[in-house]
Amino acid sequence: MGEEIDRYASPAGFYGIIAEQKKGVVIRHRYGVVSRFDAPERGGRPRLVEDRNRNRITLGSVVLVDEAAEAVASVDRSGE
Repeated sequence: MGEEIDRYASPAGFYGIIAEQKKGVVIRHRYGVVSRFDAPERGGRPRLVEDRNRNRITLGSVVLVDEAAEAVASVDRSGE
């Protein structure tokens, strides 16, 4: 799990635990779901979502699509 630094507070009504690790920010949601993000100074992009059974979705790129279903922007892992 890594060393966590506790300097974030969860907003009212949000039942996750937000913690910073050396490589980024982790949110531990109820029922065992874990979300990992890049460090805020690196953009805070989502990187991984994992459930309590260790099923993972790894996020490497983001494509924005408009209402006409045309790709309008694409960002890969390097931020380009």
